[in-house]
Amino acid sequence: MNESPATQLPPELLLVIFSHLQNSQDEEQADQISLKFATLVCRAFTEPAQAILWQSGATLEGAGDLEKFIKSASRRRVGPKELTVKDGRDAIDEKLLIRLWDSIRGVARLTIISGETRVSAETFNHAALAGS
Repeated sequence: MNESPATQLPPELLLVIFSHLQNSQDEEQADQISLKFATLVCRAFTEPAQAILWQSGATLEGAGDLEKFIKSASRRRVGPKELTVKDGRDAIDEKLLIRLWDSIRGVARLTIISGETRVSAETFNHAALAGS
């Protein structure tokens, strides 16, 4: 089977190309839909497109968002540098947070906004949350 010429492009060049995909309403923001589709085109596109998608960080609101984020961890080559976790309509428990910690890598800033959820300090004693 012949390799696609796209697989020959260096990831650095793909990053530059993908960085030019802009949202028509907000030129400062990347075109999220096009970048999501780019991650599905070929394996060579996945990491550079994901890197740009995650530049603005991620906000997970409620247990449902956390579950989806955790389940997709094996398909992510790159993750968000900034992650915000908020209580939603469905409360977030400690076990779910620990599963989240197990699924994240490369997060430089973590913000947790919690109204009702009570989390013990021990939950934050996790290797994924240790400073580098």
